Parts: sequence; structure tokens; C-alpha cells
Amino acid sequence: MSFYIDFFEGSGTDDKGRTLEEILSFTDNKLESGHNFIQRIFPLNEKSYADPTAPLLTEEDIEEFNSNPIIRENIEVVFSRMLRFYGFKYIDGKMYLAENFSERAREWVTYRNHNYLRITRIIKFLKLVSFDKEAEEFFNILDRVYNDKHLGKLIGENTYSYWVDAVEG
Repeated sequence: MSFYIDFFEGSGTDDKGRTLEEILSFTDNKLESGHNFIQRIFPLNEKSYADPTAPLLTEEDIEEFNSNPIIRENIEVVFSRMLRFYGFKYIDGKMYLAENFSERAREWVTYRNHNYLRITRIIKFLKLVSFDKEAEEFFNILDRVYNDKHLGKLIGENTYSYWVDAVEG
């Protein structure tokens, strides 16, 4: 197993020496400007083109992520943090636009925004670690944003197709 187990249990660091708690405390500005944390809090078993040095999840990691209650709880915390960053909220199994959605959307719903790749990664990760309901709800709210007559034009069909592929996994 890789460092991800200790990292997601809250007792270790990522390959950059950061704790999960430290990353979770990043401000929205730091989340927006940082480009090497997303691969650590939403790791995949496939290489990242944005950060080729990002460690990959192993099959053993994935099994542990699917069964360890501490890790699963921390996945929920990480996902919730990124939802707040995007201006969404997840309550009782349903995804909603948060009160600050318009403000947050101005930061990430822009033409060719790097957050679109992050969102694809998040959906893939959620599916990989059996958070299927959360992945589907996340996609559903993104679908709502995409189908908005103003915002959807900024997202584009190509990005949307990546999100569809990720959720259909």
C-alpha cells in the first residue's frame, strides 16, 4: 500500500510533506492557484497529465479506500471542501447550489478553466472508491450548470462529454 492510506487516515503526509488537514485548510484562493494538491486529495489509478509526478492509487489502496471507515469519512470531508469551493452543498443525499454559488461560479465557470479537469478527476475518483451516489449527484448539479443558458456556453460540449464519460465510468 502507498502513503495514501496514512494520509487519508490523517496520520501521514502526502509526497509533498503536507497533511490532509493542511490541504483542507487552504483558502479558496490557495485552492484556485494551487496545482499539485488535487491529485493528492482525489488520487486515481491513472497518470495525471497535469502532474505526471503524482503518485497513483494501487489496487490495495482502492480496496482500503472502499472498506476503511476513517478513510471514507475523510473522503466525505475532502469532497465537501471542494463542493464549497465550487459553490455547491450536499445535504441528505442531494446536491444544491449554495448561497454563494454566483460568487464562486465567477471564479471557475469561465472559458477553458482548469477546474473542469479537476471536476473530471473528482468524479472519476468518487466512482473509483464507490461513492457512486455522490458522483451522480455532483454530475447532476454540474448538468444543471451546463444547461444554464449563460453558464453552459462557458463550459462547452467537450468538457461536458468528459464529465458524462467520468460518471458513466
